[in-house]
Amino acid sequence: MRFILAISFSFILCSAAAQKVVDKVVAVVGDKIVLLSDVEAQYLQYVEQYGANTPANLRCELLDQAMTQKLMLAQSIIDSVEVSDDDVENELDKRVRYFSNITGGISKLEEYYGKSIV
Repeated sequence: MRFILAISFSFILCSAAAQKVVDKVVAVVGDKIVLLSDVEAQYLQYVEQYGANTPANLRCELLDQAMTQKLMLAQSIIDSVEVSDDDVENELDKRVRYFSNITGGISKLEEYYGKSIV
C-alpha cells in the first residue's frame, strides 16, 4: 500500500513540475508578440553590464522598448513601398541625362567624375 501511495505521490509531483511555465506572451503588437523570456534576457544583460544599480521599473521600461520596436516593425511593413527594377533604371537614366546636360554631355560628365557611366 505504501508503495502505491509513494508512486502516486511522485506522479503528482512530477506532473506538477511538468506544468511549470517556461515562457509566456506578455504583449502583442499587431501580429508580433513579446515574450517574457525576451524581457528577462534584456534585464539580465542590463544588470550584467551596469551592475546592481538598476532602476526599480527597469522591466517595465524594457517591455515598453520591446513593444515600441514591434510597433515600428509593424508600421514599417505597412509603410513599405515596393519599387520595380524598371523604375530604378528609369530614374537613374533620368538623373544621368540631367547631369550630362548640366556638364555639357556624357563625355564631359565621365571626364568630371573620372568614371565611365556604363
